Amino acid sequence: MVPKVVLWKLRLSSMKANPYPSVAKTARTATALSSEPHGQPSKVEEMKGLLFTLSKDAGVSAREAMLNGIFGVWMPRLDEGGNWKLDSWITRGRSPLIATFADYLTITPGDKVFFFQDRQIYGIGEVIQHPKAPPRRGAILNYADADQSTPKAEPTEEQALFSNVHDWRAIRIVVPFVESPAFFSGGIDMDEVLSSPGSEACWGLKTWQGKSFTYLGETETELLVQAFLRRYYPRADTLMPKRTGPELTEFISSRYSGVPSMRNVIRTNPSRYLRSGELKDENCLHALLIEQLVENDRSFGPAFYREDRGLVFHEVPASPSKPVVYIDKIDVMATRKWSEELDFAAHYDILEAKKDKFGGKGKSFGSEVTQIAKYVDFVARNYAGGNYGAISAYLIAKDFSSEFLGAFVKAKTTREFTPDVAAFSRSYILNSREKNATKIWNDLSLLKYEWDETEGRLVLREPVNIRTNVKAPPEVHQDYIA
Repeated sequence: MVPKVVLWKLRLSSMKANPYPSVAKTARTATALSSEPHGQPSKVEEMKGLLFTLSKDAGVSAREAMLNGIFGVWMPRLDEGGNWKLDSWITRGRSPLIATFADYLTITPGDKVFFFQDRQIYGIGEVIQHPKAPPRRGAILNYADADQSTPKAEPTEEQALFSNVHDWRAIRIVVPFVESPAFFSGGIDMDEVLSSPGSEACWGLKTWQGKSFTYLGETETELLVQAFLRRYYPRADTLMPKRTGPELTEFISSRYSGVPSMRNVIRTNPSRYLRSGELKDENCLHALLIEQLVENDRSFGPAFYREDRGLVFHEVPASPSKPVVYIDKIDVMATRKWSEELDFAAHYDILEAKKDKFGGKGKSFGSEVTQIAKYVDFVARNYAGGNYGAISAYLIAKDFSSEFLGAFVKAKTTREFTPDVAAFSRSYILNSREKNATKIWNDLSLLKYEWDETEGRLVLREPVNIRTNVKAPPEVHQDYIA
């Protein structure tokens, strides 16, 4: 039996008028529709969690972090000379800081907040939607230009949102939150959560080694909330936050400096992140795609804008349990929801992103698409109940070789069952009793990216027109702007 796996959720639905959670709001809404007094169905809500790790040298306890209502992690850790500035977010050919940057972009209002210290998990908070921040953006800048590797001006404590720890200038991005339903004075041992029924779906708690913070899936977030409520029922010692919800909002408003943006980072210093129009690092491409998906702006075109856009994820584990270093991860995954009332995944979009040209000499088409085909199989088994029709896959690259494009067109249009067709096509049966029970999946699309220097934006374009089997010139096909 395949264990239930629940997506790491980033809710993109509209926030309620009241941004401050209450005990009633945090109660889990039934997954089945129920009748309201006026005959209206109740909204089906899910929850996602965020777990911060507090190291011994953090200089703050979990309780202190909770009560402050604002928290962030070092980006980067200071060197021995105390330098917190960088020439670029890409250092020595590596970009773990941009990967963390991309993770921050996915944090949304409504996410539950927990802290981990000395084998104990503390909570519970909830990310708020600040009135000045764009919709669905939970993480904000600690001070002006904090998302730039070297800010224009030296920040002062009076300008920063979070400055009550040492080396606070290295904390570039922060997350504001309030109690939901309360900040409990005691913690929960991780083993208590991992021993609970349903813990086989705790991907976040099992794959967070070496991370400063990690996401928690719906099931493990729910398990954590239930563990706290069971432990501290009927009465518990709770902690009073430093500021009430309205006071926290007012404080942020007095020092608000915007939200992190990879587009702005590249616009400011394009030569640091681009080489002849090609991004120097794939994490930059991940961050740009995530920013587009989370904002879900109509101007981005039909490639990824959808009225039913539901969830966005970064580096989702996509392999059976194994040592963390060997776990396969989907670059970016997004979902589509049935409706605002039924806010759960009805369709899955899988994005595999390559910063350079795709399709090398000496490699077959089949071998090149194996990775994304493996991800499609994993999502079908673990998320979609075997329904491949609920999945769309995209390969995004700077360019594609002519050999790869030719094989792609042939594989998409031929009626023959060749090795190339077998590489990314799947046959499946959902109901053996229905007519034409065997269904075929081959919903793989290709997109080329370009950086528009004039607009300072990422543009996505289809490199080939399947209907005419020819390369698609830029003037014929609509650009998809990120």
